[in-house]
Amino acid sequence: MALTTAVGEMQKFFGISELLLPCAVVVSLQEKAAFVVAVTKNSSVYQLLKLIKTKIEPVTAQISQKEVELARAKDDRRICRTKHDWGLLRRKAAAVRREWTEYKTRVANELVNIAGERTAEEAALCRWMSTRLDRDESLTADEWASARALLSLLGTARTSGRLLRKLRRTLTKLNDGYPERHEALTRLAAATAWEDATQMKIAQVKAELDILGRELCLSAAVVAAAEELGLMPEESRGLLPWRQLTWPVTVLAQPERTAPKLRFGRA
Repeated sequence: MALTTAVGEMQKFFGISELLLPCAVVVSLQEKAAFVVAVTKNSSVYQLLKLIKTKIEPVTAQISQKEVELARAKDDRRICRTKHDWGLLRRKAAAVRREWTEYKTRVANELVNIAGERTAEEAALCRWMSTRLDRDESLTADEWASARALLSLLGTARTSGRLLRKLRRTLTKLNDGYPERHEALTRLAAATAWEDATQMKIAQVKAELDILGRELCLSAAVVAAAEELGLMPEESRGLLPWRQLTWPVTVLAQPERTAPKLRFGRA
């Protein structure tokens, strides 16, 4: 009773009349199409499915391979996220940047303060350097020439010894790529690069799976398999005038034989 009810509901949904029974219904979700394949005394559902699988197997094998790659990439992302304490890494990196900025700001302010006590040339160099410290970049050759001139001028002044040491230390760190080369920032950069790489891999594999899904062409495989069983596409043969499914439904059945015409000759 339950089986009969289920068959009846499927007939209504796909719009299949009794004329097509027994049959197999194949639905392609990717292409939004359905196929009603007649089961004859010379064919079976098993034969149909085997032929369909044979025709799509080259693509399904690639899909299986990509699904394995996708699972591995997601595992890598999970490992990356569980291995690192992202909150701690970001807090440490932010602290290093903040301390470095505060240190440079103090040096820059001291340079501005002593500019008023210097000659025009010295004052200009002090103000230039106070502005240049805003950028975390190594000095160019021309900038180093100006920096050495400023260091030389500060070296001749007895009251500038402490500032001279601070400025030398600051310029050395700038030249060495500080603060980007600080351990806190390098660890954060490495962790970020790892996660970015896994995210890119996941996106790439998903895109490849989408392409393979379009190449799968289940519709073409069903039609080709049915033709090998001697079945041909019929537009609406055996379909009811109304059905719940709004997707196109194609019937694949044995061609109808036409009765031979009889010719009568004179005796």
